[in-house]
Amino acid sequence: MCKYILPIILLVLFLCSDGCYAAPNISAKAAVVIENSTGRVLYEKNAHTRMPMASTTKIMTAICALENCDPDTLITVSDAAVGIEGSSIYLVKDEKITIRDLLYGMMLNSGNDAATALACEVSGSVEEFAKLMNKTARNIGAKNTNFVNACGLYEDEHYTTASDLALITAYGLKNPVFAEIVSTYQKKISNGTDSEVRVLKNHNRLLRQYDGCIGVKTGYTKKCGRCLVSSAVRDGVTLTCVTLNAPDDWNDHTALLDYGFSRSQWVSVANEDDYCTSVKVSGGTKEYVAVSFKEALGFVSVDGVHDDVSISYDFMPKLKAPLNEGKSVGVASLCIGGTLCDKSELICTQAVPLPPRKSYGELLACNIKSFFSLYTFS
Repeated sequence: MCKYILPIILLVLFLCSDGCYAAPNISAKAAVVIENSTGRVLYEKNAHTRMPMASTTKIMTAICALENCDPDTLITVSDAAVGIEGSSIYLVKDEKITIRDLLYGMMLNSGNDAATALACEVSGSVEEFAKLMNKTARNIGAKNTNFVNACGLYEDEHYTTASDLALITAYGLKNPVFAEIVSTYQKKISNGTDSEVRVLKNHNRLLRQYDGCIGVKTGYTKKCGRCLVSSAVRDGVTLTCVTLNAPDDWNDHTALLDYGFSRSQWVSVANEDDYCTSVKVSGGTKEYVAVSFKEALGFVSVDGVHDDVSISYDFMPKLKAPLNEGKSVGVASLCIGGTLCDKSELICTQAVPLPPRKSYGELLACNIKSFFSLYTFS
């Protein structure tokens, strides 16, 4: 039955799609909108042009901090992180604060001092941390990006592209701590004492103004102009939008995200607990067991185009009893253009126990019966 699911869905989408969409006019010098699960580009304008990115730099700073530190680690603020130029959460030398609170201070209030404190904690210095940022960017696939500092203050060799920054952001949102922080509008964090707190408010007004917005970061300097990265979720579709040097960035993002969602549709291939197939089991009370999807499985269709969509099923070899209900026996993987965009475990819908053990009397009777069947007495 599994092999019939996808062709039927694709036929329905083909008949329902019209493919007519108007791209918006925007103020940004460079921009991109991508669909997060595959990185497919829905809109681009100078998307591969190298440009400064101001405090949207801190997206990578947060990623590197989370991948190299326990967020609940308590650190002591060094002198190097105090009095940094630009936006600040006003860290005090030798105050105790957690990595998590520094991340909130950096991503909500855009604290340059918080970014510097994180860089020094992870790598010992901003210079060494920048090397880590660049290595991480290459691993993500951001090949036209170069970081010189952790906070985004303008430097000639500190740059990215709209395309690279979108890839970096989509990668960061896979981390649940990152996703939680950037979607937070207001937060109270430590002020270095037990009796006082810092009250932070996210600079990203789209969190309040755009339906489905889940973050992520604002940025501005005179040389960089207004920079903004946003992500939003609607009806199972997640989009990321980046604008660099955009005088009207809030309206740009509203128009670009609306445009992206108008072209995108979540396609459900299977719901949670839907029947998939039956697989053979040896040594149990049943020869076959029904298998279902543990999680819903689906993909994002863009403009009604679904070329090279495939589902593969990988079952465990030689299943043997006993199997419990809900036992994972394989994985269904859904790919678009060879890129994995969704997967679901495949689980048993019912238990398959071992056959009941025979009593001593039953075994004796069976042995006697076998003995007489082997010999003929005359």
